[in-house]
Amino acid sequence: MRTENLRRIVVAAATIVLLCIGRAYGQIPPLPEIFSSPLPTGSGARALGSGGAFLALADDATAASWNPAGLVQLEKPEMSVVFSNIMYGDDPQTGGTTRWATDSDVNYLSAAYPFSLFQRNMVVSLNYQQEYDFTKEFRYSQAGTLSNQGYGLEYAQDIEFDRVGGISSITPAYAIQVTPRLSLGAAVDFYADERFGHNTYRQKTVSTGSGQITMPNAAGPYDFIYSVSRTLTAYDFSGTGATFGLLCDVTDACSRGLRMDIPFAAEAKVHDDRNIRQTIVVPTPGGAVPNETETHSRIDRDQRYHFPTIWAAGLAYKFSDSFTVMTDLTRVEQDQFELKQDGGDWVHPATGDDADDVDATYTVRLGTEYLFIRE
Repeated sequence: MRTENLRRIVVAAATIVLLCIGRAYGQIPPLPEIFSSPLPTGSGARALGSGGAFLALADDATAASWNPAGLVQLEKPEMSVVFSNIMYGDDPQTGGTTRWATDSDVNYLSAAYPFSLFQRNMVVSLNYQQEYDFTKEFRYSQAGTLSNQGYGLEYAQDIEFDRVGGISSITPAYAIQVTPRLSLGAAVDFYADERFGHNTYRQKTVSTGSGQITMPNAAGPYDFIYSVSRTLTAYDFSGTGATFGLLCDVTDACSRGLRMDIPFAAEAKVHDDRNIRQTIVVPTPGGAVPNETETHSRIDRDQRYHFPTIWAAGLAYKFSDSFTVMTDLTRVEQDQFELKQDGGDWVHPATGDDADDVDATYTVRLGTEYLFIRE
């Protein structure tokens, strides 16, 4: 086979393989790959055991992560330590055994100190919280066909995805009792990389596949195999947000809570490393000739984020000193949740499209608490 024809085959295969890989990456949400919308979820086994509907109660040292106004209910200095152990699994699309993984970490630390000033009860607290956990791992297989300007590709590939990391915050909070039944609170979140290390997250996607390629005006099809790895490292995440809360005792048995997270901007840096290796098997009069090529690229870029306004309201009713029912409603202004990379447009991180077309999302939580009170 002439060298020119071989070169054409190699170039065509590289182009279509890249299209194939692009489609494979399309199965995974775009950066920063926050798979759920930003939603204020606090910490503490007691609160999470009540379905996370803690907004109108929030009466322990974790209150700053739910409703900072609830801190004013503390009568003595308190400290809290929360550990989390998350187990998750995924079922391969092609069947097989579910893969399970676990992730353990310190989720929350806090210290709260109540005091009185100007005949008002007040509380200050300092908190550490793991705001986002990006740890995820999955495997799946994919097969399909692609065509581009007369070139055709039939392929099958296996994709492996692993990511670790997260975002943490240091949060000072303050609450004041305005009247015996009304308290206000505020918290300021200083965001940084998980545990204030250097990496926000590190993820690696590896795709290996094989198939056949056809070309216009050429013999074929030609067999090929390929391997693509992509490693994304985000680091130096920084941003500052704030949360305002209100807690009102409507009656001795019923309380209401309100919360607002104001929108804020954040930024991070990203390394994007890609390595592509492909082998084209070309038949010649002297036999099949494998032709292997390998390319590597690295892109460094800045990444900016806009986090949205979040509104939440809660209601708690104590049927007795032991039994309480709670419910929360949260609204996230999704059209404000945006990501921008160097030279790109602002897009919604979960869709990769214009955020203006994304509707607000709502979350409803319902929980109960029963206390076993002993003498």
